[in-house]
Amino acid sequence: MKNFKIHKYLFLTCTTALVLTGCKQTEEKQDTTIVVEKEEQETFDCFDQEKESLRSELEEKDYEKVLKEGKKLFVKGVDFCFYGEEINGITYQDLTDEMKKETLYNLSIIDDTIMKVSPNYKESIEEKMTKIKDLYQEKKESLRSYIGEDTYDKIKDGKEEMKEGFKELSTKAKEKIKEKTNNWYQNVKNSD
Repeated sequence: MKNFKIHKYLFLTCTTALVLTGCKQTEEKQDTTIVVEKEEQETFDCFDQEKESLRSELEEKDYEKVLKEGKKLFVKGVDFCFYGEEINGITYQDLTDEMKKETLYNLSIIDDTIMKVSPNYKESIEEKMTKIKDLYQEKKESLRSYIGEDTYDKIKDGKEEMKEGFKELSTKAKEKIKEKTNNWYQNVKNSD
């Protein structure tokens, strides 16, 4: 029976440790490419190929393609670096510091290349983002007036209370797990 308890606590401890810490991904740096070990190996080259492709299109004077592909790359790069989007199963946070610098450098070269073709291309993107924000605010206000100010505020407050409740619950669970793990360890340590 005592042996069963030790196995049970060992299983729970290992499972809890994996859940709380997450499974780490390993990185291997190969030139400017990162390989992340997962079920399948996938690579990320810090936007190097895209940069060279865009430069090549500029040299060929295919300005329309430079602008079209460049805008896509700009959005993809911003989403990757600042909004947690994955590329080939890799996030910006997975990169080494050196690779983060390389990625930002390549994206600035891409930006410069686009600027040579269309110096005000960011303004059109900014205009679209402004329209999206305005539409969001309009829909939010429409919802607020449809369900009423009090109901809207209750939902908003309820959402905040739920967030706080989950944080509190998570903290208590972590403390309890640490306490049980420590007790189990002390029992194992003192049993011999």
